Amino acid sequence: MLNEYQAESSGIFKPVKQLTPQNVRLLDWAMGLGGESGEVLDLLKHAIFHKDAELDKMELAKELGDVLWYVSAIATTTGIDMADVAALNRAKLSHRFHGGGFNTAMSADRHAREEQLKDTPWYRCLQARILNTGDAPLNVIFVGPDGSGKTTLTKIIAERLNMHYHKCDYRQDNKPALAKELLHSQIDVIYDRFYYPDELIYSKVKNVTLDESYYHELISILKDLQKVNTIFVYVSADLEVLAERSKAWADDYVDVTELTDIIDQYQKWISYMNIVGIPVIEIDNSDCALGSKEHEEMITRVCSEISRYKRVYGLSEMAEGVKVEWSE
Repeated sequence: MLNEYQAESSGIFKPVKQLTPQNVRLLDWAMGLGGESGEVLDLLKHAIFHKDAELDKMELAKELGDVLWYVSAIATTTGIDMADVAALNRAKLSHRFHGGGFNTAMSADRHAREEQLKDTPWYRCLQARILNTGDAPLNVIFVGPDGSGKTTLTKIIAERLNMHYHKCDYRQDNKPALAKELLHSQIDVIYDRFYYPDELIYSKVKNVTLDESYYHELISILKDLQKVNTIFVYVSADLEVLAERSKAWADDYVDVTELTDIIDQYQKWISYMNIVGIPVIEIDNSDCALGSKEHEEMITRVCSEISRYKRVYGLSEMAEGVKVEWSE
């Protein structure tokens, strides 16, 4: 009977495939992973089910290290950064359980939840890096003092790069919630201002004391910005130019006398961004009249830098804390 079964089963063997050196290496690593996982299982089985046995944590640590080595070897051979593996797993679990702990009902619905995850900005950013597309989705946030020409620049650049344009309104309430909703729902956006850092900067300039919980909610926006591909573009101009342009302001939210303090607060914030690793492109829009050759050249350079970052963020080995040196 077994001989008959053996003869029948051999008739449906898959054709032998010629293995490449990389396939052989991957198979070696995968078999090693299976073997080392078995060592972990055997160690735990002995400690749990054998009478008076104690778990040898040093041996467990060594076996877990072997498992980690093979996981790392497979990731390296396939060109995947371990940091991206961890980030994707974290995003998957956070999305599955809505950022909370284990839930049986949510776990049962995990397949549907994982399909929804594919439409999120986090997933799209990680996907670009893992697949090495060289063309990652990117949020570009234009900030700077009033009168620097941000709105004109953002509209032109958004159209040139075929990116969505969004203007944030300082008059809106509950800015932290609005910021998180935007970051969780869309990517590849050119923002004309954003609720971070502007709410913090302008509250300091106007000596407005923020509620402690509201302040921490604003600070937490930075974590969301770090989870997705983000760069800032700081647009400024000479103080005299800003003062002259202020004559055309539609409202009086900012006083001309506050411009110096606004610029100072932005410079302090830029120094902090260099520490946390979010790139900031700094441009001077003082002598770039709309429609002039200089203005067109500035737009071209900014578009080029944004496109460069889309390529950089689309590579698996993203250099953290990149600082753009503005070139003439």
